[in-house]
Amino acid sequence: MTGPAHRDDAARRRAATDVSTNLVVSAGAGTGKTSLLVERVLVAIASGFTTLPEIAAITFTEKAAGEMRHRLAAGLDELAARAAGHAWERDDTAAARAFDHVVQAGTSPAQVGVRAAEATAALDRAVVSTIHGFCSDLLRSHPIEAAIPPIFTVDNGAKAKRLAEGPWAEYVARELGPAGERREVWERALATVTLAEAAEIAMHSATRPSRTLSIAQSSHSRAGAARFL
Repeated sequence: MTGPAHRDDAARRRAATDVSTNLVVSAGAGTGKTSLLVERVLVAIASGFTTLPEIAAITFTEKAAGEMRHRLAAGLDELAARAAGHAWERDDTAAARAFDHVVQAGTSPAQVGVRAAEATAALDRAVVSTIHGFCSDLLRSHPIEAAIPPIFTVDNGAKAKRLAEGPWAEYVARELGPAGERREVWERALATVTLAEAAEIAMHSATRPSRTLSIAQSSHSRAGAARFL
């Protein structure tokens, strides 16, 4: 049984199997990017192109990283089972496609089984994480070169927001005080957003750049304020 065909099947197949080429995949939510990435990793491992310790699979959120690790573990188990000749209830999985591709390309099932087992043994140490998780591990692994104590913690935004509150208050006092030189600009900005909303945009700008973009896009008035700030 195979899944439904997609108009971009050829592009999907290349993205999953052409592991020797650097590729960029651009697609919306729910279109199968995580499944495709997992399949690409399985192909790279099963074909012998690389090993799991040499791969960095990086995503944006902890939830996505956990899901990717889970799918990769399940895929490696399925590769090993197929290599041993065990029947599988579905033939439309990432592991099924990866197994069929590498075997058709000349890799023996025995080789696939050995490589899947080695990858499973290394899974706990694999770099399947978020961007900030990967950067944290990199910095902790090289504390002298980075000049950062390895006991640091990753800020979730709360500390950065507290640090930004003081400079923001000073900035507003200076801008709206007697010495302020942009009174007309501020009047236009505050005609569309309140000072509290302007502060919210500024705090997000200091702690969550990507979230600032979503705020700026939420309404025309806030977009203008965000550009001003």
